[in-house]
Amino acid sequence: MLLTYLLHWWRRITFNFTTTLIGRRLCREDLELIERELCQLTQQYSVKCLENAALLERLDAQTRTIHASRLHIHNLLSRSAVIRQFTVLYCILRRCIIILYFVILL
Repeated sequence: MLLTYLLHWWRRITFNFTTTLIGRRLCREDLELIERELCQLTQQYSVKCLENAALLERLDAQTRTIHASRLHIHNLLSRSAVIRQFTVLYCILRRCIIILYFVILL
């Protein structure tokens, strides 16, 4: 009877010990898996941050290019208006000269 009792307790102790070891191993494996996943996510985040920085630089360069182009277009339109005014004045003066030429000849 004592032997059966001791054997029962021995089985229970070894079962609990084995269960605890298996639980610790599973817990350690879970932690290692989580650590690997966290490392992968950290690397992916770093890559995305670098990609974002590169895109921001390209956006800034494009914005500067657009701004410079708008200034250039504005300058061209201003010069075009001045040239158009001179063209109108030239046509008026030319007509006046032609009229004066015919007036003098007559």
